[in-house]
Amino acid sequence: MPSSCRTRRDVKNVVRQRHDLRFFALLMILIFVGARVASAQTPVKVMPLGDSITQGVNDTLPPGGYPGYRAPLWDQLVLDGFDVDFVGSLVDGPASIDRNHEGHGGFRIDQILASINSYLTAAGPDVILLHIGTNDLLQGASVDLTTQRLAELMDRIHELRPTAHLIVTSIISVRTPNVFNADPQLFAQYAANVAGLVGDRAALGWRISRGSSVSLCWI
Repeated sequence: MPSSCRTRRDVKNVVRQRHDLRFFALLMILIFVGARVASAQTPVKVMPLGDSITQGVNDTLPPGGYPGYRAPLWDQLVLDGFDVDFVGSLVDGPASIDRNHEGHGGFRIDQILASINSYLTAAGPDVILLHIGTNDLLQGASVDLTTQRLAELMDRIHELRPTAHLIVTSIISVRTPNVFNADPQLFAQYAANVAGLVGDRAALGWRISRGSSVSLCWI
């Protein structure tokens, strides 16, 4: 990443990220209350699920970079007094946080879907944080196809873990110009579709919410 990108945008990004993460944490406060009742267990198992953004590629927070949103979110949840267990088959990040996650670099939605059964069976999460779709769009999938894939993944997650609370975030937007020559409008359209998918399923009584995305200078 060019150093000028960091210089111009890091302060703004950190401020916005703190706002987004605080919103995210406050949303999870309400969800955790329900999760504790539903699971009758402590700590609450939280699965960060997605691609390299969940893993933590190219984020800009000092010192030396955190693993995406997971480290500041972990810190905020601990600060708020929650007993949380991040779960997943992968391990990344500083020793100061729970390093488990299910963020697979480069994965599209269909690749997550192909293994979601094993992910959820092994970890048994009470809360699932889903941020996915970036690689679908970057690899040429249409907004409609990406949305269809997400709907299939959400339905499968609900089928496998109906008592878990699913938090679906809009993917991080891109700027113009960007290194992938990606069209920002496609990302905006997909974000609108994500909101619609979440709203439709919430109306059916699902344990589902839409979270805010994290602002990063990455593309």
